Amino acid sequence: MVGLGTWKSAPGQVKRAVLASLDCGYRHIDCAAAYGNEQEVGEALALWLGAGKALRRDEVFVTSKLWNTKHDPEDVEDTCRTCLAHLGLSYLDLYLMHWPMAFK
Repeated sequence: MVGLGTWKSAPGQVKRAVLASLDCGYRHIDCAAAYGNEQEVGEALALWLGAGKALRRDEVFVTSKLWNTKHDPEDVEDTCRTCLAHLGLSYLDLYLMHWPMAFK
């Protein structure tokens, strides 16, 4: 599986990059709330995924990450739900802690 990382993708470019990568056969999209571009990634995914679209959701592996200021157990679920809303998805294939150490 070939994946696209979306870190440091400029606004207006990440959507085009995700669309081009899916068109070329990429099936893994790696993103994170800290990258600040999950909504644009979600716009691209919406064009490819779903009923009558080119791909089913289970054909693309989507990873996102929990930022370091959100490690408190009370923050994790809401943060993940916000990520899902930004991406326009009902689930992630992998949700990682971005770094092993929490920030205040």
